[in-house]
Amino acid sequence: MLIDTFTQNNRKVYVYGKKSVLTNRQVPMILDLNCTTGNPKAEVLTNGWDEVTEKENIIVIAPEYDDYATYSECPFLRDLIAVCVQKYPIDESRIYSVGFSNGGASSVALASTYPNLLAGIAAMGWAIGMMRSKTQIPFLLIQGSKEYVDQNLPAVMDDEKETLRDIFLADNLITNEMRTDYKKWPYWGYPSSSQEVKELTYHDYDPTEI
Repeated sequence: MLIDTFTQNNRKVYVYGKKSVLTNRQVPMILDLNCTTGNPKAEVLTNGWDEVTEKENIIVIAPEYDDYATYSECPFLRDLIAVCVQKYPIDESRIYSVGFSNGGASSVALASTYPNLLAGIAAMGWAIGMMRSKTQIPFLLIQGSKEYVDQNLPAVMDDEKETLRDIFLADNLITNEMRTDYKKWPYWGYPSSSQEVKELTYHDYDPTEI
């Protein structure tokens, strides 16, 4: 549930969780970043974080930000996290950034720029190359099975390929000598240690109705 709102740099910030978490000693924090032209409140509902906060002792922060930008927004997002740590009982060792499309790319940018800030990231639908640190960090990258295809093969944008290689190298999942083969391993380009197939239910909320 929405438990608080405040303004940072003339941008609205929405805070979700159980009211009881405000009296807890330390809880994990999720920074949920919306897609380009998105709505932070709608993104929380679409990603199901409102339901998660009803069950778990976590705080989800959904800010307005320049959702056409990635690396240039990192100072604002870093400062926002610092403000939230001061305002709420957040465990600084368990701060995560997640997002869809530009929100996912911004999460990668944030981890790249401030490698000691986050405990992990999740990027869905798009990503961007790590321009600075190659520090190891837990990550989740999601690409839909009905994404864009080229000549009947799943296509991956160049910046997504760069992200995958950067993160895989940083986490020692591949060696520098390994090269991609997207025909053999669609989307990822590299062999996987295991595979699992899941059918997911998804509902995209209309931002104009939130």
